Amino acid sequence: MRKITIGVLSAITLAAPAFAETEEIAPHRITVVMTPGITSWLDLPSEDLVTTRRRLAQGQSVSTTRLRRLADLGDGFAALRYAQRLDEAGAANPADIAHYYGMAAATGRGGAIMNMIRYLDQVDPADVSPQRLALLRSIVIAYANAGNSVAAEALVRYHWRQVPFGPLYDEVEIVLARLDGELGAALSLDHSVAILQDRQRSKQDLLNVQAYLATARQSTSLETRLVAQNLEPVLQGALAEYARYEQGEPQ
Repeated sequence: MRKITIGVLSAITLAAPAFAETEEIAPHRITVVMTPGITSWLDLPSEDLVTTRRRLAQGQSVSTTRLRRLADLGDGFAALRYAQRLDEAGAANPADIAHYYGMAAATGRGGAIMNMIRYLDQVDPADVSPQRLALLRSIVIAYANAGNSVAAEALVRYHWRQVPFGPLYDEVEIVLARLDGELGAALSLDHSVAILQDRQRSKQDLLNVQAYLATARQSTSLETRLVAQNLEPVLQGALAEYARYEQGEPQ
């Protein structure tokens, strides 16, 4: 699996690479390195943790307490193993499992983003600290910007649910503008349908749908192209409704 380095995890604004660099990679396999995490024994504060990390690297048994201590220091491999242990136990808070899978995803651990989103779908935002929620949000956005299909689909879904992050207008627009191919076409169509069904949409939202439908019409899927074509008169009707409303407004 090829990795894409985005930048440090502490950065709120995360740059993403050009899609030309990732076109040959299956979208769901794109992984992102946002932070290197623990990369040396010298990064650890005690000999006890050095021993724990060595045992972990050698596939030896490590206690759950020590595993969590390593994970909380930013060791992506320990975070992945701790998340998997919580996952297998089946009794942990989904927010905790999402958090540790997120830490693993941020260090480029393959497959962690899918599991992070699986548990993020179950999270009640009221059970998560603002700091953790902001971190999870930044990870989803970074992976979506890099072209990971699981993250991109989740970003659009979370925007319309407004859970767990609230509205993500700008983030969705940026991701859809970057995506191409079948993923871009499919998500542009889904987003168009949601806008047309939204009674609180703005005129600008409808104007944006024109571009989204144009992207959807480039799909190799006949079904996607047909749905996009069938939505054109719906869009034109909605724009005409706005025009009549604007003409009736007092000057």
